[in-house]
Amino acid sequence: MIRTLAPVALAMSIVWASPAIAQEASVTHAYDVRALTTVCSDLPGPLLGFDEPFVGQMGSLDMEGGDVTIDALHSLILDNVEPGTWEGERRISARDGVLVVSAPPEVHAKIGSLLAWIRARQAAQVVLEVRVHEGPAAAAEGMLSGGSVLDPERVAALGGAPWTSVRASRIVSVSGQRQHVARTAVRAYLGDYDVEVADKAHGWDPTVGELLTGEVADTTATIANGGHGLLVGVRHESCTSVMPMAVFALGMRTAAGKPIPPVELPRTRTWRLRNSLWMPVGGSAIAGATRTGDIVQIVVVRHVPRPVELPPPPTGDGKRTTRLFDTRYATYTPPDYVAPRLGVTRAPDAGGGGVGGAIFDTGEEGVRLSTDELIELVKSRIDPESWEHERNRIATVGGQLVVTQTSDVLEQLATYLTDLERLRSVSLFVRAQVLEAADDETGAELLALVGEELAAAPTAALVERIAAGRGVTVVADTATSVMPGQRVYAATFASEAFVKDHALNIATASARFDPEISSLRHGTVLSIRPALLQTDQKVMLDLTLSETNLVGMPARDTGDGHRIIVPALESGERRLTTVLAFGGTALVDLGRRRFARVTVHVSRPAPDRDK
Repeated sequence: MIRTLAPVALAMSIVWASPAIAQEASVTHAYDVRALTTVCSDLPGPLLGFDEPFVGQMGSLDMEGGDVTIDALHSLILDNVEPGTWEGERRISARDGVLVVSAPPEVHAKIGSLLAWIRARQAAQVVLEVRVHEGPAAAAEGMLSGGSVLDPERVAALGGAPWTSVRASRIVSVSGQRQHVARTAVRAYLGDYDVEVADKAHGWDPTVGELLTGEVADTTATIANGGHGLLVGVRHESCTSVMPMAVFALGMRTAAGKPIPPVELPRTRTWRLRNSLWMPVGGSAIAGATRTGDIVQIVVVRHVPRPVELPPPPTGDGKRTTRLFDTRYATYTPPDYVAPRLGVTRAPDAGGGGVGGAIFDTGEEGVRLSTDELIELVKSRIDPESWEHERNRIATVGGQLVVTQTSDVLEQLATYLTDLERLRSVSLFVRAQVLEAADDETGAELLALVGEELAAAPTAALVERIAAGRGVTVVADTATSVMPGQRVYAATFASEAFVKDHALNIATASARFDPEISSLRHGTVLSIRPALLQTDQKVMLDLTLSETNLVGMPARDTGDGHRIIVPALESGERRLTTVLAFGGTALVDLGRRRFARVTVHVSRPAPDRDK
């Protein structure tokens, strides 16, 4: 189901009265600005599965100044439309989403132009296509290693053999708004019993859970001020259930001696990708990839351009002009996405279902450039003395800078914001493969490469060896895009419910055991935070690679007639900081003859877009 909330682009002017004032011939107009002050809510997609610990909405990209208030519009007009003249017969008031203005017709023309310009920027729509391509692992090497993930030829190659497009979705949103497309199925299951014990009596209350499977494409896209780039936040999630669902007899009986029906234990397999990337208008980018067996799935995001018709810019007083600059792209803080925890997690919320999720709280603050700081930067760097003139103004409304200045200062400001935008128009693409050496000799050869940045020849030899299966097996392969300074993750894991214990509930002359259902996750999670070292064309990576394998889930009798499941897990986690050149490759020792091959690539705007 596609859910879209588009802003109401309402431009209405009502003439209430036209008294003939000799001095200025003022007229009174009412401007309905509710379309400007109405916030388009974020509409995030559901979290899939059955074992998510959090329920609630997910956040969108953190940007300043997203809301436009009627008081802000009131101040904006006073400060930028013939400032200093609002007295006597010139009046403006705000109430219930309506601005009531008494002024000469030429002033109303300027106000109408200013509001129309804001409205056009606020109503800019973005159409993104999210497509999943599937193909053999042997063909993925050329797609995920080397070069830019923005390369049009590389993305276009996914449209032909041996690749197959397995799913596609189109998401329509307003610039800066979160939207999603979800195809899901819900299955109810008998997940637990709540045992209630009272004086000489007891009962079992069955608890029915919900298993949510399917696929969710969830995006946030913000148009850059220059109109040639987008900042895109992506959450792509695919979840399948293992059927038939496992059943487990608890060994519990009613007071009459009849056995309690067994519980159902859901099992799911999930691929979850949460990241951000920069992409050109009308372009495509590889957002991430994962490998299952010999099959690789690659997520591609494509921008479908829509024509944007902006009204003529607001006019000034002859020497000055009022212009608007969308600065949300410059003031954003890339969100940090918290990776799921592997191993034994928690008891599933059998009454809920996997909806929502908390994804941000890492305790690490992102780098923020506030709108106030941006205004101070502009005033201190672009003709500082000119801002002392009372008619030269700069303010912010709804994430946009409203500037009244001379044409040469406006041109300098446009260049400055474009340069700032270009600095942020960088995406990194990080790939991590978990490799397992077949024997100690091969392990020793790989260990000798740890700590060394691999040159072209060793990398090619290693890739050839992996492809031929000569002593090296790929256990996991995952890749993700990321913005500099941001923490993102890509995860492939399975979730399984199990009966962990039976808690003893005691009342007067009565005692019963209450089953405790828990869940575990096993798989691979790649979590990264990169930092650009601009001076020497290198990237510093803070990388965490977590891996948990399920050895077995044997059932055991507790000795009192009840049964539980005792899972056996093997887990490992490696966190390190490494420095790689753009396009570089490094090996990381994970222990037990396992290694991680990490590669990083940088994608920048095309040279002709830098001008």
